[in-house]
Amino acid sequence: MARRPKLTSFFRIPGRLRRMALEAGWELFRARLLTMRPAAVYTKQLGEAADEHMPLPVPPEDEIAAAQIGAVVARAAAWMPFRALCLQQAIATRRMLTKRNLPATVFLGLARDPSERATADERAHAWVQTGRLVVNGDRDLDRFAVVGTFA
Repeated sequence: MARRPKLTSFFRIPGRLRRMALEAGWELFRARLLTMRPAAVYTKQLGEAADEHMPLPVPPEDEIAAAQIGAVVARAAAWMPFRALCLQQAIATRRMLTKRNLPATVFLGLARDPSERATADERAHAWVQTGRLVVNGDRDLDRFAVVGTFA
C-alpha cells in the first residue's frame, strides 16, 4: 500500500491551496459514495455525453488554473482513508472545475490490449482534460481507447 503523507506537511502549504485541498478531499469523498451507486447515477456528475472525442478549446490561463486543481485533487487522493480511483478523481476534478466555470472534458477509456492478468485499473481509466492539457489522470493514455466523452 502507498505511504500516506504526514499531517504536518498539510499545514505547510499556503492557505488558499489548503482550502482547495480540503475541498478536493470533500469532493473525493462524495465521488466515492457516488461510485458505489449504479453508473447511471454517477455518470451525471461527468457532464453531458459528447459524440466527439475531442477536448473543448480553452484559453491558456484556464488550462493553468485547471492544472492546479487537477494536481490538488491528485495530492488529496493520497490523503484519503480509501483508495481514490481514477474515476473518483475525475468526478472530483470535474466538479471543482465546474464550480469555477472552467471547461473540462472527461474521457473514459478501455485498454487496447487487455490481458487476463490485468487488474481493473489496467483495463479501464478515466481522465480529465481542459483544452489539450490533461489535468488529472495523465497515465499511459496511449494504452487506452476512448469509449466515452463527457463535456
